Amino acid sequence: MTIFGSISQIFFAICWFPQVWRVYKTNETRAFSLVTLLLSLLGNLSFFLYVASLRDIPACVTSLVNVVLVTYVVSKTIRNRLERKE
Repeated sequence: MTIFGSISQIFFAICWFPQVWRVYKTNETRAFSLVTLLLSLLGNLSFFLYVASLRDIPACVTSLVNVVLVTYVVSKTIRNRLERKE
């Protein structure tokens, strides 16, 4: 079962790279649901804390990558929305 968990973590980490790259290149975040992004961030943070308590280093690394990537998209989404309201 551990191998499936490791594979899923790799896929979860990889899946955010195309979105982050697109946001970085285009600065476009209108299509994102802020609620969904925040829930994803909370889920990733919770999972990171869980695997950190287990001292599972590979899972910590991949979940921390997820936290960083989702945080980037969340911060750009919030920043863009605040700039549009001014």
